[in-house]
Amino acid sequence: MVTLPSLRGTVVFRVINNARYAMKTVVRLIPHGQLTLPTGDRTTVLLQPGESRLVSMTVQAQTTGRFPITVQILAPQGGLITQSQLIVRSTAYNRLAVVVTAGAVLFLLVRWGRRFLPRRTA
Repeated sequence: MVTLPSLRGTVVFRVINNARYAMKTVVRLIPHGQLTLPTGDRTTVLLQPGESRLVSMTVQAQTTGRFPITVQILAPQGGLITQSQLIVRSTAYNRLAVVVTAGAVLFLLVRWGRRFLPRRTA
């Protein structure tokens, strides 16, 4: 699972070449739900035999929540080698919800504070 502390962040994962020869692969992300990929959904990685490399790609969440994202390793011609799934969790605050909550707190404080004001008597 990858956690984004804001609506935009980086997903980092490891790609390993277990073959006995160098491989040029294409890493493709397929977002599901409210995720987008502002810098593109593919990157090319050249791996030597037995080498592993960290790959990072930028994702952007439209809302808070948990969203699956599929990671595919493709041959340069486009054939699928393998795929896996990650869960991306965005914990950013919804700005509208923060404004509404702050407004409600302010309203309740003003209403509660009115009890300390002097009242007119008839």
